[in-house]
Amino acid sequence: MKKSILVVTILFALYSCNKSPQEKAEDNIAKYLAKHLNDPKSYEPNSFGKLDSIFSSFYDTKEGIALMTAYGDLGKDMREVQSKIYSAKSISDLDKIEEQEKIFSEKRDSISELMDEKELKYKGNLTGFRTTHSYRAKNKMGALVLEENAFLLDKDLEVIRMR
Repeated sequence: MKKSILVVTILFALYSCNKSPQEKAEDNIAKYLAKHLNDPKSYEPNSFGKLDSIFSSFYDTKEGIALMTAYGDLGKDMREVQSKIYSAKSISDLDKIEEQEKIFSEKRDSISELMDEKELKYKGNLTGFRTTHSYRAKNKMGALVLEENAFLLDKDLEVIRMR
């Protein structure tokens, strides 16, 4: 009986030591600030925002990049055709230019619709997290100021950047 109580106590202690992702992020932000503040001893946490996941975008994939490139190339082609309007010598030349412009426009619209559709269906990979943190700390002049920063964290909840 004593052994089972001891095992339950140890398991409970181990389980309660595990921190939630939110708590890990808050700890890592505090450690980051301790290294980067003018006066780390003056640090007083105020509030933390909710931890928000960041996922990769369809536009970061090879297909997304290829579609965006094609869209941009069609835009360039359209501008070239439009620049010919002023040098057209007849109504039939203008009609041809207008027809080319219409074809490029329809192709661009088609690519745009395809990109939107693919982006909606795309299930990206987790790339990191973001959150905000409000705190007080002394600035370079020694005045205690209230700051609020956005923090970008990697998948392991380590701070990548503070804004």
